[in-house]
Amino acid sequence: MKSFKTFRTIVCIVAASFLAPSGYACTTAVISAKASATGRPMLFKQRDSGVKFNYVDYFAATDSSFAFIAVVNTSDAAREEAWSGANSEGFAIMNSMSYGLSPLITDFRPWEGIVMKKALEICRTVDDFQRYLESLPQPNGLEANFGVIDAQGGAAYFETHDYGFTRFDAADSKEGYLVRSNYSMTGREGEGKGYDRYDIACAKMDLQKDSGFTAEWLIDELGRDPVIARKTTVGSTVIEGVGPGDPLNSSVMWCAPGYAPASFAIPSWVASGGLIAGPLKFSARGSALNELSYALLQEKFLPYISEDPDGSIRCHYENGDCLDIMSAARTAESAESAIGRRLDSLVRNGLAKESDYEAFSAESAKIFNGFAACNNDVAGKMPLTRHGSADERVLVAYVFRMESLPDPTYLTHINYAFGHVNDTFDGVRIDTPDDLHRLASLKKDYPYLKVLISIGGWGSGRFSEMAADAHNRESFAGDCKRVLDEFNLDGIDIDWEYPTRDAAGISASPEDTDNYTLLMRDIRAAIGPGKLLTQATVASAKYMDFRALDQYLDFTNIMSYDLGWAPYHNATLHRSGLTTPNGYSVEEAVLAHLAAGVPAHKLTLGMPFYGRSEEGFPHGVDITKAHLLPGYTPHWDSVAQVPYLTNDATGAMAFGYDNEKSLALKARYAVEMGLLGGMYWAYNGDNPAGDLRRTVYQVLNGLDPRLGF
Repeated sequence: MKSFKTFRTIVCIVAASFLAPSGYACTTAVISAKASATGRPMLFKQRDSGVKFNYVDYFAATDSSFAFIAVVNTSDAAREEAWSGANSEGFAIMNSMSYGLSPLITDFRPWEGIVMKKALEICRTVDDFQRYLESLPQPNGLEANFGVIDAQGGAAYFETHDYGFTRFDAADSKEGYLVRSNYSMTGREGEGKGYDRYDIACAKMDLQKDSGFTAEWLIDELGRDPVIARKTTVGSTVIEGVGPGDPLNSSVMWCAPGYAPASFAIPSWVASGGLIAGPLKFSARGSALNELSYALLQEKFLPYISEDPDGSIRCHYENGDCLDIMSAARTAESAESAIGRRLDSLVRNGLAKESDYEAFSAESAKIFNGFAACNNDVAGKMPLTRHGSADERVLVAYVFRMESLPDPTYLTHINYAFGHVNDTFDGVRIDTPDDLHRLASLKKDYPYLKVLISIGGWGSGRFSEMAADAHNRESFAGDCKRVLDEFNLDGIDIDWEYPTRDAAGISASPEDTDNYTLLMRDIRAAIGPGKLLTQATVASAKYMDFRALDQYLDFTNIMSYDLGWAPYHNATLHRSGLTTPNGYSVEEAVLAHLAAGVPAHKLTLGMPFYGRSEEGFPHGVDITKAHLLPGYTPHWDSVAQVPYLTNDATGAMAFGYDNEKSLALKARYAVEMGLLGGMYWAYNGDNPAGDLRRTVYQVLNGLDPRLGF
């Protein structure tokens, strides 16, 4: 490790670049080992912030930093900040903003998160943190109460301001613990915030002190207190540090993300090496539990939060569904505590294996799903990202003829349609470059989103000529790299329909299959391993050498649609009497790809957001309302698992299509087969409410919406 003198590289953030806050109301406590029921020092933080969404992440060790786990804001794409955390040396930290410490300033300088991340990287002890603070340039832009603990039993607050700090050790207090809200004992008298929360926390802890403090008690009694829990609360966290004889990396962080009365605490361990429980992992809108808790706050608790005559902001839990939601949260937390304490015992005895963390994550996912089911009137309307025992499944949307920017809430990847091989066979031509720039701009607000350009499409030619010539092929691959750089894209999707086939009115050659493999090799070499390379393939899995292609591809999108026209279905899940006789069902398309050598975990299942009809059928039908179309009668094919319409005048099948029910069943099939996820053509086939894409996303990720079947 480097000496502390090297850490003066943290620069003062320019004050004028921040807006003044309305004031966020954290409530915190530092608890020494003698006051803890477990004999380990502890930190408690009820976090209030204007940043609503956060998650728990693991930071691996480097040559100059320790490994650690931390609460990270979803908006912090570069992970530059930590808002509480513990490292592999037994050091842990949290903070509360303070008011009245620094000289009066008009600008807000919130870089406590940067300081805490650096401390987790470099500090072993409370004394190390003191030396780190001393190494910072002055004025340092800080006005905060930092709480820290270490493996030697140290537990202290540092009331920190522009020109220094005052240290308070918990062991020096009669009770063995200290409490802070948003003022400091060394601050200007009469300034600060949270006096009522400070008094409540002190009174409750005074009653509990003889029994000792646990993570469960702190989250339930302080985190869910109707005054301490505020409408700006974004998480309740307890860190249990290292006790005598424990491994240095055995600290555990219990995190109830979001609004604590509508959340429950799930533990994470530094020792896990990054195996964080699914409900706490990163997603676009914070962890899944954070997202659900926030939605419950907005819909169920917010109407009952008001100012009491004494000036306190209080939630009146006796109203509405508040008590029922809190009861479900406590039930979930009790279940988490049971499995968490078992694993914690293994961790502290150095016996925990990777399989133990994986089993714990799977059980946590089940507990989360049970909590979500208890609140399905809210949960059923949400994407609930990354809450399962596995990572979030892929959902790819092809965006074609874009009229407005798509909503990325219920998808992970966007494929812009289309680019083409240019007229000189050596580069990429883009239909609407302005649209592609606009799509890429979505990543600023949705950092998880991947945006690719899809090159090809039905009737898009010049592939055969380009791929047959080594010079043209390499030039085309190099131009793919240019497009990725120019438009800030994440990858290339090749949609050659199809090598060796001229049915779309394009050139074809018997050598196309081999040349296609060479093309993908050259594109991969040009764009490098850090970018995505995917392909769209015909349901039959013909025309390509999948085993040779596997080394170059990230995944394959099966176009398991356009498999028939009325009087046959467009895309049957299973073969029925209305499946095209010489065609494929969706199931058969998946099996064909598996037999051709594509691993299940590199396949996405294509789903149509449209239908195929007889002549004379109305054009541009909204498939979410097709069953209401006058002159036609809706039916359900119980074998094929898809809907269809018959013409009232002729009795013949007139329209084969998909609805929420059939798409949910296809998504379930993808999950059952262990596929990477799903894909659909096309985004604009959904209704404005996003009912189709939401259905597919939720089923792929383990929370079936209630569709009435």
